[in-house]
Formats: sequence, C-alpha cells, structure tokens
Amino acid sequence: MNPNQAIQNPENVCFNCLKETIVHKINIPTLGWGSQFNNFSTRIQLCDNCYSVTNPDWWKLNVIKGKTDLEGEHYEYEDEILNFVNQMPLAGQELFWNRFASGAFVDIYMKAQDWIDYKQGILPYEKRKEYGLYPTQEKQEESDCDDESIIEWDEYGYPTQESLEKLEQILNGNDIRKAIKAFYSALKENYYPDCCGSTEVEVRGEIKKVWEYHTGGWSGNEDIIRVLENSWVWSLTLERYDAGGHYYFEPIEKWENTLKNNKKEKRI
Repeated sequence: MNPNQAIQNPENVCFNCLKETIVHKINIPTLGWGSQFNNFSTRIQLCDNCYSVTNPDWWKLNVIKGKTDLEGEHYEYEDEILNFVNQMPLAGQELFWNRFASGAFVDIYMKAQDWIDYKQGILPYEKRKEYGLYPTQEKQEESDCDDESIIEWDEYGYPTQESLEKLEQILNGNDIRKAIKAFYSALKENYYPDCCGSTEVEVRGEIKKVWEYHTGGWSGNEDIIRVLENSWVWSLTLERYDAGGHYYFEPIEKWENTLKNNKKEKRI
C-alpha cells in the first residue's frame, strides 16, 4: 500500500504497517488541561506485529493528575505514544490526526488525501487557501512596539531563508531595542491564523497574561522558533513551554517601557 495515499476503507487497517488484518482498536479519550490530548481524542489501530513493538503499558492510558487543578493531567506515556505516531506513514498519521480525531483542538478537518498532500508540502495553493492554511497577515493593534514584519513567506507557506537569516542577524546584533522588536514581530508570524496571540494561562501557579505561539506541527513555524530560541531574548521572555510545540511568552506590553527608554542602548 502506498504510504502517501489515503486509505479508503480503514476499519481493519493497521495505522503503522498499513496492512488490512485483525487489529487492536485503541480509543484515546480527551483529557483536560496539561495534556497533549487536551480537548483532543482519537483512535489508533495496530496489528499484532506492530502492537508487539510498542509497550503494552502505553495503551492502558493511565492518567497522571497534578497535585492541584492548575497542574492539570496527562497520560503517563503520551510522549511515547505521540513519538510512535509521528514515525508512522503519512497514510496512518492522517487517520490518527484527522479522520478519527475529534475535539476543539483538532487543527482542521481536511479531506484525507488533502491532509497527506499538505503534510508533504504539495497541496496546491488554492486548496490551502480554501482551508485557511496560509500565513497570517499582521493584525495586531498599533503601538510603539510595532515594526515592519521581518519574516517573509514563500508560495508554499514556509518562511524564506533570507528572512530567517535577517531575523537571526538582528537578534544577535548589538541593538537591544531592535532585537526585542524583531523577536515579537516574528512571534506574530504563524502559518495558522489562530495559533498565536494574547491569552491568559497558568505560569508557576499563577494565571498570567502571555503571548502564545503554537507551531501546529508545521515545519515553517518550527523554523521561526529555532531562530528565536537561539537568541538571548528567548530566555528573558519565555514563560512556559508545553510539549507538542506550545510556547508562552511575556506579553509585548511588558517591554514597551524598555523599548521607549532604551532607544540607543547597545549590548555590551
């Protein structure tokens, strides 16, 4: 079976080897705050051979609860489960992440082959546009911290190498004000329209206003994050990270006075 071709009748197909046979059907229910399955449920199907290469304890789906509600809950082996899923052929991943998925945090429902083509980066622009899958435009309120966008996107939805190099150069330059402005300007750039913006989350036991950024598994967004995390601004602004590409930073408002008062300040 072609690993990049959508499965037409998946009811008895192993998501890993793609063979039609007797399968273990494992439903993974949604969990709450703190889990990568927060408002997300799905199913995985594995034949005996593929099931045997996993740890049976994974599929017991034991829930680990925090000491307080703010600490949330998660499946004991959810990292291992998702690592296994992400090595499966795209035809199997599509079933896990798309057709069998439900919940508020499902990225977007797509036709099966469109999902696979999108993950390969070959889904035509017009189809991506139909799903709303194109880079966001600058939509933030005007403030003293606004600056012209540095990140530029190509026709396939990836930040151009030239714009990433420009961002890296500014972040590692001597101008503090310019580096901070560039950092937050880049955090406003996301391939998914609703995956960045202001929100409130729990940070070290306290509800705080933050700027959220979710990569959604899109490598273009991850390219931006890789540049940002190698800058000195990263450690000053990152408030929280959740596995799966979920980042929370101090809001830009906190830095407004710094940007106003240090217009000529340079790094030593």
